[in-house]
Amino acid sequence: MNVQVTHNTAKNGIEILFSNPIDKELIDFLQKLGFKHLFYNTLKWYADYHPAYVNFAYDLQKAIENDTDWKLIDINPSFQISFTNIENLKFCIAEINIKVGQQIILHNYIIFENYKRVANVIAERFAYGNFGNIVESITILPRNYKHRAKVLYYRKRIIHAKENAAQSIKFENFNSLHEREILKLHKHIHFFNVAIDKLVLFIEYKDEATKEIIKLLVDELERGKHIIYKDQLQAYFSKLTRLYFNCYKKLDMETRDIIEIIFHPLKEFLDTSKEFKTIITTLEYGDYSIPNVLVPSFGIDIFNRGYVGPQDLYALKDFYPNFFLFDSKKVDNIEVLNALEIYQISQFEEPSRQIKVPDFKIADQWENYGLLLLEQLGFPTDLEYPYVYLYDVNYQISTLKDILPDEYSFNKYHTVIQNYRPLGDLQKGIEIINELIEYRSENFYTEKHNFKSVSFSEHDYNEIKSSYTTKIIKKLGNSKSIIESYIEKIPF
Repeated sequence: MNVQVTHNTAKNGIEILFSNPIDKELIDFLQKLGFKHLFYNTLKWYADYHPAYVNFAYDLQKAIENDTDWKLIDINPSFQISFTNIENLKFCIAEINIKVGQQIILHNYIIFENYKRVANVIAERFAYGNFGNIVESITILPRNYKHRAKVLYYRKRIIHAKENAAQSIKFENFNSLHEREILKLHKHIHFFNVAIDKLVLFIEYKDEATKEIIKLLVDELERGKHIIYKDQLQAYFSKLTRLYFNCYKKLDMETRDIIEIIFHPLKEFLDTSKEFKTIITTLEYGDYSIPNVLVPSFGIDIFNRGYVGPQDLYALKDFYPNFFLFDSKKVDNIEVLNALEIYQISQFEEPSRQIKVPDFKIADQWENYGLLLLEQLGFPTDLEYPYVYLYDVNYQISTLKDILPDEYSFNKYHTVIQNYRPLGDLQKGIEIINELIEYRSENFYTEKHNFKSVSFSEHDYNEIKSSYTTKIIKKLGNSKSIIESYIEKIPF
């Protein structure tokens, strides 16, 4: 059979003319791909002069004239893989649902092809080639999902027609794995995918150094989500957390907060013990920091810092809308919340307005179960243990007993959890105070705005500075004594 391929410049189309009738299978495929034939004439076919159609037409000509199987022809996307082609709407998104047992698992991919019929054929070949008969459905979405396409691009969820190289999960041995040893895959993958998608959307607005760190985290999350056994997944997430903390100091405070908010649902999902152990960290407050304090290992800095105002709530809502929602049942019965949840909602400036939890109910929990909640968080409950005040640049330390005035004081534990954190390493605390004392001694310090509107002689000004510095050093000395006294009581 002879096949003639022609570029119809007048109509800007590609035409295929067969010398003999073709079989029904090829007719059906041409129609599925988007070609049309002349009325009552299935020998002449035409389509737009579009790269995918042009390439297929010439490949089909070669296959038929060389008597090879036309079904082996690659259907290639029309455009190169590039961020620019997303901006120019030269893509489609393929939603591939696969069925494993009774579970439906969704996979999304980007195809750099803007004709839906062509994209559908490419997606079908990829899906059945990778997942076989567990493919449940394939949907091609229109090209107006730019943000979603960018997420898939950064995650490398791209279907390459020739290489068939998009990333996928292999299920060959799924049915042979013992059911009780396997995660509920749809939940597991959902948490990973949500974290990845949020990170990728966030990456657009950051500098190059931050982008590299986030891309590294995204790559590790992509690897981790294919792990099936939960104990292995928990170990992998611990490795990922260590990787993040190695990069922690290179990130600005806003980025740290957002990443921790994004990771939080995944951490909670992987936690089975619900024992809230503590870690030693530095809390950043913009113009100063509080080093060497204990915080819950499953908490995030936006709560650990002790104050969540309206401006912070926007970050929680924007980057994780369901991060900390309370239904009516929980509001009516706050006792169902665990220690970490109570610790977190206690940091809101106006919980009754911000998260619809009445202030008095939170206070009641701390008054009724204060010491127990501190224990569950992993905070020291020894009344002589040193606690650090969060809102003093001079590292003010008090014993737990000192900040719990008396047993009849209302809101005493609630006040502690909003304003103080336990000291981390005791010896490190002494070293920090020694450095501050040395600094204050060598550099007279005063807050200039306190004296801005008042005129002083040079002598009076120096007297004020000296008095202020002396008070600061005395406070630091008292803080140091509290730590030393506690260390002396520790049995060796």
